[in-house]
Amino acid sequence: MRYSVETDRPVRRGAATPRFTPRHLALLAACLLAVFRAGPLFASAVSMGRVESVSSDYALDSVRNPALLTGRSVGVSFSLIAIYRPMFLDTDNSVLRTASSIIAYPINSSNSSYTAAQLFAGFLWNSGESAFGVGVGSTGKGQYMESRDDLTVGQYLSTTHTTSVNPALYLSYSLRLSGRDSVGIQAMSAYSNTVDRQREFNSSVPQVTRSETSASALVTAVTAGFRHRMDRAEIGVMLRSGQLAAEWITASAEYFAASSTRDDYSHPARLMYIQGPGLVAGVNAVITDSLGACMEMEITAPVVFRRKMPAFIGTVGFYFDEFHRYRRDTAVTLRGGLEFSPNSWTNLNLGGGVAYGNGKSKGEVFDSRRIEQGIFTCYATLGMDYRFTERMAVIVGVSYIMTRTSIEMMIYDSTPFKFDIDTKTNAIDVYLGVSLGL
Repeated sequence: MRYSVETDRPVRRGAATPRFTPRHLALLAACLLAVFRAGPLFASAVSMGRVESVSSDYALDSVRNPALLTGRSVGVSFSLIAIYRPMFLDTDNSVLRTASSIIAYPINSSNSSYTAAQLFAGFLWNSGESAFGVGVGSTGKGQYMESRDDLTVGQYLSTTHTTSVNPALYLSYSLRLSGRDSVGIQAMSAYSNTVDRQREFNSSVPQVTRSETSASALVTAVTAGFRHRMDRAEIGVMLRSGQLAAEWITASAEYFAASSTRDDYSHPARLMYIQGPGLVAGVNAVITDSLGACMEMEITAPVVFRRKMPAFIGTVGFYFDEFHRYRRDTAVTLRGGLEFSPNSWTNLNLGGGVAYGNGKSKGEVFDSRRIEQGIFTCYATLGMDYRFTERMAVIVGVSYIMTRTSIEMMIYDSTPFKFDIDTKTNAIDVYLGVSLGL
């Protein structure tokens, strides 16, 4: 964009002070516009509220809407984003009550250590008419998490060390139908493993129980995507199949009291449909040459499945199978963000989202347990993309996540109990990424 400003040469008369005229103001405005000229909108979606159906995450579109792949530059590209969680704080306001609710015991729980990190990577081969992508991501859980939780209820104490690993592999293909429309298909395969090491102590008996439970699963899902481009906007749609999992569990436990017992447990893989089908729809619009906005909604259908879990009775020294029936109700998520491009090499991004879901579970073996759970999450993202060249960009950013969990659990035994659990967690994630055209 070119600018032209005409100025007259002032006539000096003695030592008079130069005046600031409207012509000087026009010259200053022209200089500012020359520096902050509108550049292309190319913000990474991770900074725009983590939208998935529209916008772009460079080659990381391989783990998002597969129809976006043909919208990238023709050729081969690679993208990588590392996410680390340096802060995790939780507050707990929970109570254990008897059935009559006359006696109440405060539940004191704390998280003494927490570490979480994720690594997303994508390779993209785009011929212009079709594109193929390979990506590494997650199933919605964090790829790696390690924590220690302490719980105290009266004379009962427990410490739990949890380690969770959940990497996922994505294969995506996109086909351009016309200059404005493209479709895509994506297959996801993931491995999930969660290990809980727990130590329980009851000073009123006294007794000590040490246990280790490892739950592993292979998870698969398929997603179909569609993208329609307009002059200054785009629409994206994703249809998710839901998640099918094959889970197997191993466990071991030791019980120490007047006499000691020990037992091991394992069961073969069981198929479960653990997440219902979903629909994601979003729109991305260019408001001005330097300002863009996007918004999307995701709805996940309810699902019911049955899970077999090990339960250890230390006094008799063996495991038994405890079946739980789970119901996950409809979950709704809203995401969106803004991007501002002050020049042709920098994008500033701001976004956020809210999500809510609830579920129920019921277990019946020697006792009857009913659990109702509701989870509300809101988060905000702030980031910057800096483009060194047309084929190289760096992404930096930070996000804040708040999660509120409410759980009501009834245990019907010789003495019925009710747990009212209300927890709130606050976390900060920082991320750093790079995108390269090869």
